[in-house]
Amino acid sequence: MAISIRRATDNDVDSLVRLVAEKRRQLEAFEPVTWRVGKGANDMTAVFFRHQVGEQNAILLVAEENRHILAFINAVFQDPPPIYDPGGKTVMIDDFVAVAGDQGDRAALALLDAAASEGRSRGAVQVIVVSAAMDERAAGWFRSKKMHVFSSWWTGVLSH
Repeated sequence: MAISIRRATDNDVDSLVRLVAEKRRQLEAFEPVTWRVGKGANDMTAVFFRHQVGEQNAILLVAEENRHILAFINAVFQDPPPIYDPGGKTVMIDDFVAVAGDQGDRAALALLDAAASEGRSRGAVQVIVVSAAMDERAAGWFRSKKMHVFSSWWTGVLSH
């Protein structure tokens, strides 16, 4: 059966929250201070995703097969900061999660294409994806789409 891409609905939010909660456990293992999961994270995430479902500048898509969500992408269609002029709008992807395995990888790649296509049709000239430095799986998706790293964030734990 083929993977299908569609807009997320309110009915998908609980599934998306479960997927992102699993991703946060991985992120916390990568960076236990910066990405320590806070109390109420799932509840706040559900509120945020419900907002994104109806937001005009949001691109909240799910990839599914046999009515089973394999991945989702949450992007915002936005103007660049006023000090830069890339020539158009940006598709800014922050939440991007796929289940483990080949199906999840195929779903992730299809979602990247779908988000880029929607952005392009609305005048975007670039896609920016926020991703953990240690997430080699996601880095593979981005490299396969001819994307490259253009910025890095560095952190250090302050002891008292």
